[in-house]
Amino acid sequence: MTIFTEKRILIFDECIFMGRLLGSIIGAFNVGQLTICNTWKDAEYHIKEIKYDCIFCDWSKWPDPELECLKFVRYSGSANDPSTPVIIATGFTSLPQIIAARDIGATEIISKPIAPSHVFDKLYNSLYNTREFLALVPFLSLAFTFSTVSSTY
Repeated sequence: MTIFTEKRILIFDECIFMGRLLGSIIGAFNVGQLTICNTWKDAEYHIKEIKYDCIFCDWSKWPDPELECLKFVRYSGSANDPSTPVIIATGFTSLPQIIAARDIGATEIISKPIAPSHVFDKLYNSLYNTREFLALVPFLSLAFTFSTVSSTY
């Protein structure tokens, strides 16, 4: 499989075992570069320094809609590309959680436990079936308004 050989993927999961599991699955797809971070400090450093084609972030702290990785990529101004696809991996898949992740800027959501075929589908869709990226202006916590439409990612 050579469709991902030029791609750079970052995985941020504070659980070292889940990070390695997801990394093993993605590594089997022959990605060009795979970075696994188990601390936010490490992930933040890599996101600032390297332009990734896709980022996988864990979300294990519901109902606290933290998603610091996603917010950092989309709104900090410090990430290399705010339109980088971000896939949220979570065990929380009720409608309120999905809406919250979407409103913050998630490209895709994958539910745990993960299956290789689902990881492949989410990764492929986020890289090759791109949608228009909408730059959003955050206000009042999770409420957002539409700003401008920038280029596709």
